[in-house]
Amino acid sequence: MRENNSKKKLFLNIVREDRAKNDVYPTPKCAIDSLLNNESFEGNIWECASGEGHISKILIERGFKVLSTELREDRTVFGEKGIDFFKEDRKVDNIITNPPFCLAEDFVIHAIKCTNKKVAMLLRVGWLESKSRYKIFKSTPISKIYIFSNRLPFYRNGVWYPSGASFNHAWYIWDKDYKEGLPKIDWLIHTNEIK
Repeated sequence: MRENNSKKKLFLNIVREDRAKNDVYPTPKCAIDSLLNNESFEGNIWECASGEGHISKILIERGFKVLSTELREDRTVFGEKGIDFFKEDRKVDNIITNPPFCLAEDFVIHAIKCTNKKVAMLLRVGWLESKSRYKIFKSTPISKIYIFSNRLPFYRNGVWYPSGASFNHAWYIWDKDYKEGLPKIDWLIHTNEIK
């Protein structure tokens, strides 16, 4: 028993040490293009974990009015710096983001409170399988899930790896006007375009 616990702790430490600083994993262009080519958004959009602006810049190019905020304050940040999303009570039409994985549940809950229309979160497909998230799924039903059939390019330590992440991603959509019950699921094939 003790040996298994030690191995588990060792594994967890390796995983934690291996993560990017501040859980920053930029979103490849093909991910946001795939979302926008399949899902419509009306009104303004808040990118509440904007990082270097990978999502925001594409939204602006597509003609959306975008609010970009980021907790970090370093020179690479796109948009308003030093903004703690969880302390914000702004109300917007939509939120589209790739949240830090370790805070994804909190981002979903707060984003739903801050929007009038839709929330789109880029998360792991495995995010669906959690006893702790059961209450979220029941109280704030998902309207659509767009699953990437091919893995997204992955950014690590300043380098893009087109071969993809070691796990699958999906766009999860919460639509306040959705009244049809269970979520609709669709599959996407992305172009592998990074920037």
